[in-house]
Amino acid sequence: MGIEMRIEMSLRKRTRRWWRLIAILTVCLGVLPEVALRFLAGILRRRPIDRDILVAQACRRLTRTILLILGISVVAPERTRETGGCLLVSNHLSYLDVLVIGAVYSTEQSGSIGFVAKSEVASWPLIGWLARLGGALFLERGQVRSSVQTVFRVRRSLRSGRQMHVFPEGTTTDGRGLTTFHPLFFTAAIRSGRPVLPLTLRVEEVIEDGVASGSANEIICWYGDTLFLPHIWRLLLLDSARLALCEHAPVVVSRVDRAIGLAGRIEEQIAARLADSGDPQAPGETESGELSLDLLAGALVFSLFVNPGNKVAREMIPLMEE
Repeated sequence: MGIEMRIEMSLRKRTRRWWRLIAILTVCLGVLPEVALRFLAGILRRRPIDRDILVAQACRRLTRTILLILGISVVAPERTRETGGCLLVSNHLSYLDVLVIGAVYSTEQSGSIGFVAKSEVASWPLIGWLARLGGALFLERGQVRSSVQTVFRVRRSLRSGRQMHVFPEGTTTDGRGLTTFHPLFFTAAIRSGRPVLPLTLRVEEVIEDGVASGSANEIICWYGDTLFLPHIWRLLLLDSARLALCEHAPVVVSRVDRAIGLAGRIEEQIAARLADSGDPQAPGETESGELSLDLLAGALVFSLFVNPGNKVAREMIPLMEE
């Protein structure tokens, strides 16, 4: 490969990175004015939009749009049933998991998904705000009181018919295996009498510089001591990626079930699917979504993210010089 071609490829990748970064910030910041304007329009027409439906629509469009910008497609099963009042559990690869699950399972019928996240996420710039918009519950790890309160809130949400999602591992992995499933939140399903829907997330393919990468899992998965900003900075350069979301049969629970036994059975199911290289579901590829013009209103406040005094901006400066 000649020097001129290498320079051209490098410039093209850098341009793609910056376009993606600006586009993601723009659509994320545009969510609030869009939701507010649609809610206000409903009031003026004297036909208010249900808040849950409005949030579900916004979350579905937002997650699919971000996946589209990143060049990530999701292979998922055809939806044949609604999952309202169901506890969704899955393995945990990275921050992308929330986008993938939200894009598939946020519907007007089931509403938006309530995720259980560690308390640190609430303070993350932008991501924390978006998590609050979707009704996330924040758990302080290692705090017994916080754990009990969060389980109670999950149980209450399940009883009201809302779908909730937890990562029983409590941490991310390299996507090739599992860590032990904690039984804590399976108690919420047992106490509420709601079914558990196991999901398996798997990295199928990553295209980098026009060829399939042999380090697909390492590129997509965010785990161990990997820092967030360097990880997403590289993710923005990828040509494309494909992730698979496998849905298992719902597990019906009863009061006589024990949380530790239920967690163990579902852990075995997901571990088996991870180890299975076949594709018994014959799933169809979902659309990542389309850009919405009304979301572009967020561009007006994009300058907030390039303020030199901003902590995130300071951390990104050395990355920009690579």
